Amino acid sequence: MLNPSDAIKTQQEFSGRLKDNHPSAQRKWDSSREMMKLNNYSEAGEDIRQALEFLLKDILDNSKSLEKQLKQPKRDVLRSELGKYLKC
Repeated sequence: MLNPSDAIKTQQEFSGRLKDNHPSAQRKWDSSREMMKLNNYSEAGEDIRQALEFLLKDILDNSKSLEKQLKQPKRDVLRSELGKYLKC
């Protein structure tokens, strides 16, 4: 398990990796870190969800919501947008 200082360093490194190629995801990720510092966990959770959504939109090159990225025909996750990407 990470100690708190390692967790903070890991979060900062992740933010740095997002910065150049995924600025929208990076802004939401940084916002979630700030909300956590303020103990605003509900807002932090929403920001993390949005960061993931923005990241998937960039990677999959579409404008679908997070829910639609994961929606799959006949409950087959490999047929979802994300599943198709992961199979490649």
